[in-house]
Amino acid sequence: MSGMGSPLPLLPWASAFLCLATQQDIARRRIPNGLTFPAIVAALALQFFEAGPPGLLQGALGLGLAFLLLFLPYAARGLGAGDVKATMVLGALWGPQILVALLVWMAAIGGAFAIATLLWESFSRTPSQWASRGPGRPPAPTREQPSTRRGLPLAPAIALAVIGFQQWGTPWHVG
Repeated sequence: MSGMGSPLPLLPWASAFLCLATQQDIARRRIPNGLTFPAIVAALALQFFEAGPPGLLQGALGLGLAFLLLFLPYAARGLGAGDVKATMVLGALWGPQILVALLVWMAAIGGAFAIATLLWESFSRTPSQWASRGPGRPPAPTREQPSTRRGLPLAPAIALAVIGFQQWGTPWHVG
């Protein structure tokens, strides 16, 4: 199992997917359907070719569990749809047990990113910016500067979660 020396199955494929998703998420603040939907199909196909119908079942369970667990954070606007679909790819690729461990890693790393971003934004403001905007409010868009998507790209946290799980596993027994 991961964290104990053996690599996750199909790790090079997952790494390539996560590199593309991270690049898109950082550059555009979205992970396009043109990347996630084919990756979901490919992950399920890889599961089938790797382990037959039982592998496909594990992939489908992992995909479904990712959707079920991340739907509420998505509905509350805590996650983007691309983040949910990217996590569904990993659930389809590795099944529900590894997915749960990845979600713990993702929450920890994503939370650390959020705290670091809040601190950076708070300490990088000048006193006049604090007075004019108040804490936590973004600047109003101007005619020269259209509104842009806010929020943190989560794909880097997803990629780092895979690395963390691969390197250290989980504090509980998986599998």
